[in-house]
Amino acid sequence: MEEIAVARTALSHVPFRYYIAAHFLSLVGMWMERIALGWLAWQITGSTFWTSFVTMANVVPTGLLGPFIAVFVENWDTRRTMIAVNATQAAISFVIFLLVILEAVQIELLAVLAVALGLVSAVGNPARLVMVSLLVPRNLMPSAVSLSAVSFNCSRVIGPALAGISVSFVGFGGTFLFNTLSYLPFIAVMAMMPLLARTLSGPGGLSWFDRLGSGLRSAFGNKVIAWSLVFVALNGLTLRGTLENLPAYVGGVLDGDISALTILSVALGVGAIFGAILVGIAKGEARALIRQSMLLYPVAAAAVAGIGFAPPVYASVALVFLGGLCATTIAIGTQTIIHLAVDEDHRARVLAWWGTFGFGALSIGGTGLGAVGELVPMGHAIVALNVIGVVGWYLLLLTSRKML
Repeated sequence: MEEIAVARTALSHVPFRYYIAAHFLSLVGMWMERIALGWLAWQITGSTFWTSFVTMANVVPTGLLGPFIAVFVENWDTRRTMIAVNATQAAISFVIFLLVILEAVQIELLAVLAVALGLVSAVGNPARLVMVSLLVPRNLMPSAVSLSAVSFNCSRVIGPALAGISVSFVGFGGTFLFNTLSYLPFIAVMAMMPLLARTLSGPGGLSWFDRLGSGLRSAFGNKVIAWSLVFVALNGLTLRGTLENLPAYVGGVLDGDISALTILSVALGVGAIFGAILVGIAKGEARALIRQSMLLYPVAAAAVAGIGFAPPVYASVALVFLGGLCATTIAIGTQTIIHLAVDEDHRARVLAWWGTFGFGALSIGGTGLGAVGELVPMGHAIVALNVIGVVGWYLLLLTSRKML
């Protein structure tokens, strides 16, 4: 009985275990870098706009360019793409490290490098989403997606915690150097990892525009996938757009320090872990995941709007935890729905649209909050954005009753 239970999880597949372990280390480094980049931008400028811009730069290119890049990437060798992407990210991180130790950092240059990291991530994201299907058989796909999400969100706890310690004791330079080194084990694992063959049944020889159009038709021709894309956009614009912008929130609303940023980032990560687990234990069917997401959104919107009132740090921790739990459940739930509904020929393109709607909306919401925070109190903007989000949720509820 115990063996049967183990066999139903992706961890029973040896290549997936190696992959997720090496990927976890690189993710820890990535989260350390993201926290350090955002806080470095705040230390340099004291501007909510520049802090938001640098913080969001890692996801803006994925949001805006994901589907267009995916049309190319889905025909590339996934292994080589992942190795090239991670090697390039390591090189950029090393450049940031050099600038810090040489005391040559300027906000404009930091913003350019943050955008460069985002552009490389935009290339890597479609390959990363497809990678799960090359590591495990289809019957283990829901488990692999959920475990990947748990790993990602565990890194969101450990990475920020280590970032706070690292920035405090060894400075920004040591933090960026650790991230550079964290990519190396993952590159080595990817070079040796056995992968399953991709089975593509669609016609070859299509033009770039034909493949892009085919992906759009596959995404929006399926009501369940279309619903997932709209809902992940609402989730990104309002909930995640606020929560992923913690450096600007801590500096511009709470007037806090690196310790407050670390504590809130860890709370967000812990909430995200519970959200990933919640998806993993839910029934692996679209209707159950849709119901779960719709029930959680108004709870999350209330929690995220609550942090706009600048409560004490301990209250902010509870609200960020709850918001992170719900927002992550929605994000992973919609991705899981698409994984189960899409055909293999369009997997990369359709999942790239999930990334575009989710990350694109997140970047718009986060950067917009930072820009508005230069004009009015940022806390007021957070409350207003999430009130608008509840209106959008209600309209979506009215149009999706048949799916519930």
